[in-house]
Amino acid sequence: MAREIGSHFPFKDLQRMAVSSQGVSHVNYGGHFLTLNWTDAHGGKLTIGFYYENDQKIVAYGTPMCQKLKKYLFLLNLIETSIKESTNIDHPTTFLRAQFLYGAFTQKHTDSFRGNWYSYIMAFDEGYELSILLFPNFRTSVVEVSGSNYIPLSYSPQNGFLAITFQVNQPMKRVILHPDVYNTCKPVGDFVFVVAGVQANGSIQVAPLGYHYQASPTEYDDMTQEQASLRMTVKTTKPRFLFKSFAKLEVWGKIVPWQPIHWLSSGNNVRRVSVFFRPLREVPTANNFVYKEGKQNWEDCRHIK
Repeated sequence: MAREIGSHFPFKDLQRMAVSSQGVSHVNYGGHFLTLNWTDAHGGKLTIGFYYENDQKIVAYGTPMCQKLKKYLFLLNLIETSIKESTNIDHPTTFLRAQFLYGAFTQKHTDSFRGNWYSYIMAFDEGYELSILLFPNFRTSVVEVSGSNYIPLSYSPQNGFLAITFQVNQPMKRVILHPDVYNTCKPVGDFVFVVAGVQANGSIQVAPLGYHYQASPTEYDDMTQEQASLRMTVKTTKPRFLFKSFAKLEVWGKIVPWQPIHWLSSGNNVRRVSVFFRPLREVPTANNFVYKEGKQNWEDCRHIK
């Protein structure tokens, strides 16, 4: 079935970028630097799904159905069946979306939080590798940086290490730490929930950690730092192994893309497809925190390492 998916790779509908625009360091496609090794006009991407994940698109097009769904329904059904048959997936696939990439790689990053379910990735050509750092765990842990505790939220080379301060009886602050902090931070503890964000009043927005079916982007619980600290399990040692990679072809690899820093390597002619499920949409998205919430809400602490 994997080879059949690869044989239907949607080359003709890939979104492409001119060679002259490739390798632009300030262009950030949701944390994915998709154009850095496209050497001609053939590289590109296409994202399709059963339903739109974006409410604005639903309003604009007058339907929740993805525009290209009819054309690629066979391919999406093939992917859905393959995942159900070859993985231990145990949740609905209503929100399945597939992103097809050809000749692209990414820099180190975390994805936006879109829900608690795994994402799956499959490559069809030699030269592909998915690399994952096993520490720190973003959104589900507390780390120490230069003597202060933080909840890490997201990471990208441009925006840096985005976090919120975590100290009981102290105002919570949004901070931007130095991008290299992921190498120097120390473990403090783990949560049994996902930190989706922080309210203006200082309360933490949390979502359940695990397979919970939630269709609404507003179904968060709020708790104070003190309440969160009581639900934190102390953990002060790093994992024995800090890195793992996945390079098998025509096999579904599994990842929680918003939790670890990860990156993808591939050659110019590598085809791959990433499948993700978006039952709980974050507002704002992790990679656009600085811009959607306003830079004035984030304290620039990039001098802290």
